[in-house]
This record gives sequence, structure tokens and C-alpha cells, in this order.
Amino acid sequence: MLSLLETLTKIKERISKYEPELRRSEALTRYVLVDPVLKVLGWDLERPELIRPEFSTEAGTPDYALLVDGRPYVMVEVKPLRGNLTAARDKGFNYCWKNKVPYYVITDGEHGSCMI
Repeated sequence: MLSLLETLTKIKERISKYEPELRRSEALTRYVLVDPVLKVLGWDLERPELIRPEFSTEAGTPDYALLVDGRPYVMVEVKPLRGNLTAARDKGFNYCWKNKVPYYVITDGEHGSCMI
């Protein structure tokens, strides 16, 4: 497994190489920038008991729910590279408040913020 530092170096290279495409596509941003970081942090994307993409809630559908003991523990919202992260904050608060989820992460694959 690559270390976090090695993964982040690759992410930086991908941003430089694919910036126009990443700015147009949230799905590509997730696949090329966010998924590798989740993997290196130990979230196995192939295990639905740990991570659920497009997790449906009454407040909307965050891009990922990271699960602990079968319950959402972190909601993750991804925007295209250099997308508007500020606009996603209220949406994230609603996801978490209504579902009693303690953490929320917003990212564009390059920048991000976490709400507790």
C-alpha cells in the first residue's frame, strides 16, 4: 500500500495533468483524487459494510458514508476540482444533523474541510 505522502504526491500530479477534465466532472474527481486517499486511509471501497457511495438520507444523498459498526460515522461530499465547497456546507450540516452523524467532510480533491 502506498503511504499517504506518496498518494498525495500522485494526487498533485493528477491535478496538474487532468485539471480541465477534473474541473468539469465530480465523478472523475471522486475516482482520480478522492478514492485513492480514502483507500490509503484504510477505507476499503469494495466493502459496503465500511463505505457506501451515494448514501441516501432524508436530507439528501452525500457522495459517501463511511460506516463504523454499520452506522454512518462520516459523510463525505465531493465537488469537482476547484468547485464551490462553501455552498456544500449547509447541505452537509443537514445530512449530519438529521442522521446524527458526527463528522462531515467536503472536498474537491485538492482542498477540503471537516465539520464536527
